[in-house]
Amino acid sequence: MNIYPRFVKAVRQSFFLVILSCVCTLLHAQDNRSIDGFGNNLTAVEAGTAGDLFTRLTSATYQDNIGSPVLDGPNPRVISNELFAQQDAREDSKLLSDFNWVFAQFIKHEISHMVVSRDETLENILVPEDDEFYEPGMVITTKRAVPAEGTGIDVPRAYINQVTSYIDASNVYGSDEDRAAWLRTGIDGKLKMSEGDLLPWNTVDGEFNGEVDDLAPKMLDETNSMGKYFVAGDVRANENPLLISLHTIFLREHNRVCDELMLRHPQWNDERLYQRARKIVGAIMQSITYNEWLPTLGLQVPTYTGYDAGLETKISNEFAVAAFEIASTLVNNSILRMDYDGSEMIQGNIPLADAFYDPENILYVDGIDAYIKGMAAQVQQDLDCKMIDAVRNFSYAEGRGTDRAAVTINKGRDTGLPSYNQMRRELGLPVYRSFDDLTTDQEAVQVLTDLYGSINNCDAWVGLMAEDHLPNSMFGQMTGKIIETQFQLLRDGDRYYYENDDVLLDADIAIIESSTMSDLVLRNTGIDLMQDNVFRALAHENLPIGPDLTPLHLEATVYPNPADDYIVAKFYLDTESVVDIAIVNSIGVTIMNKSITALAGDNVIRMHLDDDVQQGTYHIMLNSRDKHKTLSFVRL
Repeated sequence: MNIYPRFVKAVRQSFFLVILSCVCTLLHAQDNRSIDGFGNNLTAVEAGTAGDLFTRLTSATYQDNIGSPVLDGPNPRVISNELFAQQDAREDSKLLSDFNWVFAQFIKHEISHMVVSRDETLENILVPEDDEFYEPGMVITTKRAVPAEGTGIDVPRAYINQVTSYIDASNVYGSDEDRAAWLRTGIDGKLKMSEGDLLPWNTVDGEFNGEVDDLAPKMLDETNSMGKYFVAGDVRANENPLLISLHTIFLREHNRVCDELMLRHPQWNDERLYQRARKIVGAIMQSITYNEWLPTLGLQVPTYTGYDAGLETKISNEFAVAAFEIASTLVNNSILRMDYDGSEMIQGNIPLADAFYDPENILYVDGIDAYIKGMAAQVQQDLDCKMIDAVRNFSYAEGRGTDRAAVTINKGRDTGLPSYNQMRRELGLPVYRSFDDLTTDQEAVQVLTDLYGSINNCDAWVGLMAEDHLPNSMFGQMTGKIIETQFQLLRDGDRYYYENDDVLLDADIAIIESSTMSDLVLRNTGIDLMQDNVFRALAHENLPIGPDLTPLHLEATVYPNPADDYIVAKFYLDTESVVDIAIVNSIGVTIMNKSITALAGDNVIRMHLDDDVQQGTYHIMLNSRDKHKTLSFVRL
């Protein structure tokens, strides 16, 4: 018997296993995430990567069971006109701020991106004859989502996630090597910024007035109106100035962390500084998401018990296309632009309809501070089946129009979402007998009944938006279940989640967990008055220190930061004055205070930190007559 072929086959198999073992060993030893997410899961190395498929929690629902959308439901524009038209403001009952919907959009862009086809059009949405905004007979064009190769023919159509599904700050750094490389300076681990510490522009030198760089990463522009634009880790960053502002804060935080790391590790090179700062910024984003933002919304993800390599870290279609498609129902008609004293800027507020894909709005008010102040003060709209005209009746410059409600309904049909009740059944929730079970809003019940007849016919996203909210929650039952489940899987199935990351020391984790969104604002903007929880709206006059104080005329710094045995505050005064200095912890308790007579010019104050100042974030408050300044630092 000739055993040679078997021998060759065995050798090849052994060689393959050796190679696979070596790859897994290298990945296991890898301290830092790959840019595209590859190798996070050592047993399923492509899980959660950019290019991985969206998964499904429920069965795909297509006309032919493969990919032909079910389009026999009510006209999406009619649903929008009858159900989603909003006449009056409907503020969130929990008084949540605009920071919530902006952060929701920021995180959604961080973990999911389903690309829309340029060529394949879903059945156009015909504008009804009695439409009050669009011309009768006009169509709202909706393109189909691009299917994954090999799907939609013999197996149900599936879709590609263009970004990493992990919360890894890919919206800051990118999900592919080319974008990540372009965003870096190559010096001291830092990312590119433009004048004013803003995101870099798509120019050779990164500045607004520079020559356009044809090699700059492309950014999305639904209006086809942008000439020059900001470049960020995610292609959708320019959608509105509030989203741009969040991108800017996290960019600045990266470069700030690099400065701290250089002080502590002067021997580290560019790559090591970049990777460690990237790790810390990603961890801060995780901590804010799980420890601050989700609890504020009324979602309590179960306590973390450790990494589980067997969990599914893909983004579900039900989450991306329906349950987490919430920002459009939460936005206000106007974006507030506020001065440091809480008054409206002389340039005025800006209608949301005028803010889409116009990054130059950031330049008109000299940066992001006015937008940050405004979104922390303004209460968002309620999560419901209502939308303001700016997103429901939106016209592009070239005469085209769109309707976010109608398009979202069509997207659910395009991607094969089941009906609302079918989704409940497959997720293990009791089905509803009528729309009265769905909501106590009798006006909505009547409209839904007129539109759909039976709740069994209701589009999933429409039902999710119409659900009565759970007690102390922004969400209804099924919406909350889908979102909570998704975020738990993303945390528990992430080998680099900060609580599981061996590279991070206890001191690092203390800094990460004490860094709230408010802290990021205070240490990365010129703002020195902000509520502790920016996700709850608070008018300027109700901020802790009060409305009559104006910032000290100074360039103030605090160092070393993080601090160990002592802290130094350096500030400048125009004239000699008594200055009250207080160190306050994160919940507003004064730990120590003193008064000094400060001289005109630079002042340097050194303060010893005793054992009462435990690990965590603190604020140094400097008060002189009617002026003040707040600085933040972290105690190791």
